[in-house]
Amino acid sequence: MSISSVSKIRTLSAICAVSLAGVATNAAAQALRPRAEHQKMTSAQMQSVTSSNRIHVKFREGNIIRLRDGQLNGISSTDADALRNTLVQRAIPATGIRRLFTRPEATLENERQAGQQRSGKELPDLNLWFVIDLPSGANAAEVANALNNLDVVEYAEPERLPSPLPTDISPPTPDFASSQTYKGDAPVGIGVPTSPTSNIACGWITRTWKSPPPACSCLPVKRRPIRSMIQVTAPRCWA
Repeated sequence: MSISSVSKIRTLSAICAVSLAGVATNAAAQALRPRAEHQKMTSAQMQSVTSSNRIHVKFREGNIIRLRDGQLNGISSTDADALRNTLVQRAIPATGIRRLFTRPEATLENERQAGQQRSGKELPDLNLWFVIDLPSGANAAEVANALNNLDVVEYAEPERLPSPLPTDISPPTPDFASSQTYKGDAPVGIGVPTSPTSNIACGWITRTWKSPPPACSCLPVKRRPIRSMIQVTAPRCWA
């Protein structure tokens, strides 16, 4: 076989390999398990939510809508007009729109692609999530419901307020401070400060050193050698 024939065979083999790799990549992309869209809340459900004066909006997948200089780019003129009219009718300025996830867009997209490759599932584009700040007196549920009627919006809903701090219930919980024996001196406790302003939590930690650990005369420790290392288990307290 001539040298030119061998060269042609190698070239064809390389072309075939590249083509097959492209087919495999496309097949892998097409094999992603579809993502189910988020179910929109009804108007009644949103009215029952204790919300702030902000709305979270997620645009539909397949769009590449990005915020540039305070304006949404990548949205069709029809969808842009419908969105603008919905906001203008409620005196919501266009400058009230901002990204929900503030990390770099490229970083979010790279993480999404990596996650899809590992999981085989279609993952949402976090760059399609936005926050709309509402003017004083606006009804967040009503605005979100109007946005949910737009074709370009996958879902919109009011931003919920944090749950209130937990409180005691009836009957009142007794004061168990006298049972905190760990505050006493050894061997009953570990001799922690008893100041009324001290707020101390305790637990057990285990650390391993290749050389003897720093001396600690305030806490009891248990030592056991592990070949060339020393493992120390001791109570750890922090304020």
